Amino acid sequence: MTDMLKLRGGYFFDPTPIPDNTFDVIWADADKKTYSIGLGLNLAQWTIDGMVQYTLVEQERIIGGESENLNNSFGGQPVTTKADGELWGFGTTVSYAF
Repeated sequence: MTDMLKLRGGYFFDPTPIPDNTFDVIWADADKKTYSIGLGLNLAQWTIDGMVQYTLVEQERIIGGESENLNNSFGGQPVTTKADGELWGFGTTVSYAF
């Protein structure tokens, strides 16, 4: 925006690397979309940066017994489960250059 004030925005799509047949309770993953916005303020030798990030599971992921890992964790019986959710992240940094 100016030399003193910077505005940033971002987006990325993060497809799950975990196939349905190896889905596990330790890493219940799904496809996600992440949106972010940030602001930077430059004050002479000081820089203050802040950000807000929102991550949303694109679509509820439903596993209907096809995961051998998940089934084995529960005595070999077919297990049905789902992964869904959202996450808010906030951050700030303060820097001094000399």
